[in-house]
Amino acid sequence: MSSYNRVTTECPPAELRPPLRQGIQTYFEQHSIGSFEDCLKCCETVSSRASSGWLAMVLSGDRDLEYVTALIVTHEWLIWARHSDHSGTSVSGARLKNVNVRPVKPLLSGDFGLEISGYVEGFSGRLRGTIALGPEPAARQFCDAAAQAVGEAHPKTARTFFGIPLLPRR
Repeated sequence: MSSYNRVTTECPPAELRPPLRQGIQTYFEQHSIGSFEDCLKCCETVSSRASSGWLAMVLSGDRDLEYVTALIVTHEWLIWARHSDHSGTSVSGARLKNVNVRPVKPLLSGDFGLEISGYVEGFSGRLRGTIALGPEPAARQFCDAAAQAVGEAHPKTARTFFGIPLLPRR
């Protein structure tokens, strides 16, 4: 069972909450990504702690009672940002040609998520992690759009392992 209740909605980038929108716009500028409004898909997830007891917060290491995550996929990039009043705003991104993505649904949770594996900007090695989303259709639609964009970004001659594209070595 998830320790957060999540709700995911699709939205245009201009309607993201101001701290997320500002953080992502800055990321676009720093990485010369192009127009912030020219994205394939954008969604926002509000995560509210289901059990807000102090022991749960200490054990999880996450002191945020609520946080918001935004995801944007363009033809070349996947960008995600997280904001809470306690932790502030953080933005990460990856070039689609350097990652693989797949939708995931944990067995014991109503949540949905996007698993990302590969090379994320600012990190030297391969990373693997999941961005938690809500159970709404908007979450599935975003994951499908991201998977399609990643598939189109990988060369057609890419090697596969049981149908999963293998990333080129750096």
